[in-house]
Amino acid sequence: MPYENGKWRAPTPEEASKDMNAYKQLYGNLSGQGWMTSKDKVNYDVKQAEQAAAETAAKQQAEYAKQQAAYAQQQAAQRAAQQAAYERQAQLLQQQYERQKAAEETARKKQEAAALAGRDALVGAAQENYDASIAARQESYDKNVGAVNSDTERAMQQAYINNQLQKRNLGQQLAALGRSGGAAESTLLGLANEYGGQRGTLDEQRNDQLGELALNLSQGKAEDLQRLNDLKAQYESDYQNRMQDLAAASLERLLNYDNSYTSAMASLEQARAQQLAEIASAATGYSSGIDTTAQDYLTNLQKVYSGEMTKQDVINNKSAIVRSYGQELYNDLLEDAAIIQRLT
Repeated sequence: MPYENGKWRAPTPEEASKDMNAYKQLYGNLSGQGWMTSKDKVNYDVKQAEQAAAETAAKQQAEYAKQQAAYAQQQAAQRAAQQAAYERQAQLLQQQYERQKAAEETARKKQEAAALAGRDALVGAAQENYDASIAARQESYDKNVGAVNSDTERAMQQAYINNQLQKRNLGQQLAALGRSGGAAESTLLGLANEYGGQRGTLDEQRNDQLGELALNLSQGKAEDLQRLNDLKAQYESDYQNRMQDLAAASLERLLNYDNSYTSAMASLEQARAQQLAEIASAATGYSSGIDTTAQDYLTNLQKVYSGEMTKQDVINNKSAIVRSYGQELYNDLLEDAAIIQRLT
């Protein structure tokens, strides 16, 4: 910046060619005067910095508002997409869970039907064996009864034949001996009694044999029936145990499906919450992109104006000031600090 007799003067058009806006502002403020005081120069620099900071802030705020609106729209689209994805995944999990339950129900019904068919097959086989055993016993009984009756009839027939032969032979013998009358009748009566006793004995033997056969048949049938009932009871017990095992296994699988579904939904909810939090966090930190360089420079210039920042402070922080604001603004800040230092 040019000085004359210790006072800062307005730059010439050539000197102000780097910043025509600054030259026009200076020219208008001085109303054609060719100079201004050092204090005026510092005031001018402060006003210029304030204006630059305000313009920069306004531009950045407008741009930020525009970007915020666009980002809000983007966020809404992200949330909508996230919600749609969540609903699709939740629906898939629900459908998978329902398919698992339906498949389990179908499999359980098939297993129960197979268990029932197995029981019925065993009971049917046991019943067939029972029926066959009863039929065989009855057939054997009938055959033995027939044999006993036949043997008894043959024995009675033989006893009758023997009795008739004895009677005939006895008549011949008595005639040969010349016996008749009471002796003959007594002898014939003895033969008749003997024959009757033989028949009674044969009948008694037959009845004993038939009774034994009937008893054996009854006992055999009772044993077969007991065996059949025992088998039915065992098959029913096995069937009920099988049904309980199937129910317990099915319930365990259903509980596993429930736990898996609940866990998957919890993980999905957690992922959804995390994604929404990330979207919200990105929106919260978005304002950090605003450039505060102009406002920071104005703050430093105000510190110089108030004497809070000295010329030596500016020199000591040269590297940081040049890095942040550039060499030209550093020179202005150093020059203004020197002016304030001379005036105080």
